[in-house]
Amino acid sequence: MESKEFTKKLLKIAYAAVVCDGDIDEGELEVIRAIEKEDFYLKKEGLHEEIDRFEKEAEDDYIEFAHNTVKEAYKLDISPAQKMIVINLAIAIVRADGKMQSQEMAFIKSLMLNLQLTDEIVEAANGNWWIIEGDSKNLL
Repeated sequence: MESKEFTKKLLKIAYAAVVCDGDIDEGELEVIRAIEKEDFYLKKEGLHEEIDRFEKEAEDDYIEFAHNTVKEAYKLDISPAQKMIVINLAIAIVRADGKMQSQEMAFIKSLMLNLQLTDEIVEAANGNWWIIEGDSKNLL
């Protein structure tokens, strides 16, 4: 898949990761914005318009948007390295708010399944991605 097309798919999956729990968390959107400035695939021009388009497409039903985006991932003709880029970004986004909700775990598991990535490969790159370690200051 050519770089520009991959970038659009990557951004769509990233936005789906933001909305997969039915809510838009500003911290999760910040991950996209921060990575957009530095990431090879996301620092292209015009991505703000793509995000605006996804917002309009998803506004009626965030969860349905996320579900459909994950289903589309099965049909992507991308390399194993690109698959890891997709899953690593999605995991970074769902973890950004410091909470791991069941919808977010289901989203990542479904994405892994549709990208045909094994648990072992994803965990090798992301450890126990489903665990958010508590802040010890908040435990006192």
